[in-house]
Amino acid sequence: VVCRKNTTDFMFSFYAYEYSVKEFLMKHKNNYTHFLDIGACIGDYSLLMAKNGMKVVAFEPIEENHLQLQKNIEINGLNKNIETKKLALGKEAGSTVFNVREDNKGASSRDNAYKSAYTYTVEVDTLDTIGSSLGEIENCILKIDAEGMEVEVLLGANSFIKNLKKALIIIEVTLTQRTEIE
Repeated sequence: VVCRKNTTDFMFSFYAYEYSVKEFLMKHKNNYTHFLDIGACIGDYSLLMAKNGMKVVAFEPIEENHLQLQKNIEINGLNKNIETKKLALGKEAGSTVFNVREDNKGASSRDNAYKSAYTYTVEVDTLDTIGSSLGEIENCILKIDAEGMEVEVLLGANSFIKNLKKALIIIEVTLTQRTEIE
């Protein structure tokens, strides 16, 4: 993984980062054919799952992160295994404004508690709307780390998830309350 200067990208590139999540994924990967990385950042999870034989669709709405994601896919020779979408997923199509943190671009979100270097308008769509364009997916792991938009992602993926024969959903709960997700 290539890391950007003066960012926390190096943290994401180490296998030890979120080790228990990665170990959980490795334990279950053989039961699924697809991995949807919703909030992919620079691609640490996408690369891991593609290297382990899964077809990956990586969603990353922030331009700088998306470019870095594409570079990391290319240097790892995984262009055929990972499809990227410069898009946020939510409960309805439209756009929203993210606050992009200069040092931790992976934590860019609508949360304005951080003093951001700049704001960035991102395109939003639903997994229900674009799901059919992803090809035939019967079973998949969905990793949702959408910086506070996790519930909205789920609301916009209701039909997509119901149509799966088998799904494993892993959700970040740092910015979204666990009770909201449940």
